[in-house]
Amino acid sequence: MEYYCFGCNTVLCAQCAIDNHRTRRCDCVAYEEAVSRLQPKANSLHVRFQNLIFRVQQLVQYGSPEHNSLQQSKSRAMESLDEIESNINRFLQVCFQNAEELKQKITLAGHELPSETRQLVALFDRIQDTKLTFDNLLSTNSTQDILNSYRRIESQAEEYDRALAAISQRNPRHIEMSDHPTFSRFLSNPPSLATLRVKLPNRTEDITPRTQPDTDGNLGFISAPLSSAAPRFAAPGNRRVSTSTVSRPRRITQNYHAQSRSKSKSVISVKNPQEDTTTWHLNGIVFIGYYVLVLDSYNNLLRKCSIAGTFTTHETLPLEGATSITLMDNPTEVAVTQPEKKQVVIISTDSELAIKETFKTNKAYDVICLHQRTNFVTCSYRGSKCIDIINRVGRVQISVERSRILRDPRFLTVTRDGMIVVSDNELRRVICMSPEGQVQWTHTPNAAPWGVASDKMGTIYVCLDNNDVQAISDEGHMIDEKFLSARDGIKMPYAICVRSRQLAITEFGTSLFTPNSPWVHIVSV
Repeated sequence: MEYYCFGCNTVLCAQCAIDNHRTRRCDCVAYEEAVSRLQPKANSLHVRFQNLIFRVQQLVQYGSPEHNSLQQSKSRAMESLDEIESNINRFLQVCFQNAEELKQKITLAGHELPSETRQLVALFDRIQDTKLTFDNLLSTNSTQDILNSYRRIESQAEEYDRALAAISQRNPRHIEMSDHPTFSRFLSNPPSLATLRVKLPNRTEDITPRTQPDTDGNLGFISAPLSSAAPRFAAPGNRRVSTSTVSRPRRITQNYHAQSRSKSKSVISVKNPQEDTTTWHLNGIVFIGYYVLVLDSYNNLLRKCSIAGTFTTHETLPLEGATSITLMDNPTEVAVTQPEKKQVVIISTDSELAIKETFKTNKAYDVICLHQRTNFVTCSYRGSKCIDIINRVGRVQISVERSRILRDPRFLTVTRDGMIVVSDNELRRVICMSPEGQVQWTHTPNAAPWGVASDKMGTIYVCLDNNDVQAISDEGHMIDEKFLSARDGIKMPYAICVRSRQLAITEFGTSLFTPNSPWVHIVSV
């Protein structure tokens, strides 16, 4: 094949050109000449295709000229809806924080009765003194002294009985709580978020969500679940999406529960304006009223950051080598581990951050969590991989050696039933065990787990290093495989804590090896 016929648009050999292509329309030329003659046309066709592609891209990105007005109005409507979501988020934050303050007041109710407490202490001291006197008298074996003093000591005992009876018969104190009528009416029948109309050339179509009127004639409330956009500075992650399995057969749970729950999100930075820090390691976090306490082990600081929506300079407390933090049964106190010093520090948050007490431990504990309001469950990812339950003075109550199933336990939490849930980053699994060490279930995602937290409703939240946060039940069933993900603006979720319908999550950051993020995500559900 050495020739090309322009009349027939075909490639042919020399013999065919002589025998079959001798008509007037045939124009047979050698390959080189054919290519030379077609080159300008090929270049023009190439430019034509480029123009077609550009026009399609312009239509996809900007729409046709008649659609520009619609696109601009959509953008304005979405901006208004974003502002509404932001206002709802601030409203939810204030409501949740108000509820936490009321819980603290309920917990501390009765602690402010010093006069009655002083009376009981004084009465106790008098009873102790009298008992000691009577014991000394009996030990002397002096019959005359016993007979002379017996009636006087007996009358003192009767006096103490009367004093105790008087204190016991006082009117018992109780708490009465009444809700705010205006707020209750708002919750029972909130107004519609907004009115939305699509204006067509000849008519206006009202697509505002509506429900059937109630008995008062007011419209009920309907809105789509709040799905706040990711922060403007947060680029979505590019890691693969994970799936999760459980080690033993489980019932299949659809994600309808997660889809029906709306979420609002906000982001705060732990960095103070005057700081020149560029690296943070936020490896522990808890809620305290209107604040979160964030443990920054890289800078050896405990940071108290407001989540009320108005920025204030964050209070800090120097803590060397701290690795984990947990709430105490007293809602104004937290416990922090310092494994290098083999000690646990109790910190008060009443007026300002201050160390209240310190107790030593026999082992270097890296992780700590309150267990059943009286003890702590602890573990270490160095040396022997054991789970210990210790009391308030550091003595081990229960020790479970689990080096065969644990290799790198970094975070743990306690479920509402007192079960212990541990995340193992190296083995890529989450293990639930009883306080005696019996494994209840194992959850194995396709990404390495970091922080875990359990709420009072039985949901366990698991942070994964592929930018996802999963929600599983306290029985190991999957609730939501992507409760949060990179589209929510989170870059490597690390430590997590939860209280009623509110989560706080720290970031590891974009670096694979060095933590470098100061951001904390507050999520209301």
